[in-house]
Amino acid sequence: MNNGKPDISSYIKQLRTEKGYTHLKLSRLSNVSQPYLSQIEAGTRKPSIDILRKLSTALESDFYELARIAGYYTDEEVIEMKGVKSVLDSVGVEVINERLLSSSLDSFKKREYPQIEDYLLSEKPLYANKHLLTQQEKKILYKIITALFEESEVNYPSDEEILKLHEEEREMKIKMNDFIKRKEEERREEIQIAKRIENEKLNN
Repeated sequence: MNNGKPDISSYIKQLRTEKGYTHLKLSRLSNVSQPYLSQIEAGTRKPSIDILRKLSTALESDFYELARIAGYYTDEEVIEMKGVKSVLDSVGVEVINERLLSSSLDSFKKREYPQIEDYLLSEKPLYANKHLLTQQEKKILYKIITALFEESEVNYPSDEEILKLHEEEREMKIKMNDFIKRKEEERREEIQIAKRIENEKLNN
């Protein structure tokens, strides 16, 4: 303990003791070597993130709490990461991947810098005061609006500016996609460890 707060070594030892696990059993369940476990509990070696993930599954404890106590995450980061995990669990990795990487330059432009003609000159239904406009009515509206703003300053972003912003968004999405892939790999590993734990319980 440290100033009334648990340190990672004593916390892991407490969890192991509460489970009634020996170092050997925890080693088998988590696939972490006995010497490494002993060093962690003795406080001579700090567990890595990957090791904490394995131990959290084997001990059936909250990984984010272990990581927080070990000093890898702040309270705010734990809340944020739990929120991300909740989204992944509820929506599904495949769906998120598809949405993240599906944005083309054209769709980006229409989403971030929409022009009214995109609506008025399209075949999509458009309403005014709950009245469905005909194509002819939409063309009339387009002519009126064009005339109204004919003398207005042109301040629409250049193609170069839009392309730069789109690339920045793509880079962000790729990073998020890589993060999601890592979380998916971690989830597979957790499932494997959970199966190992279940087999161990059945054999005992």
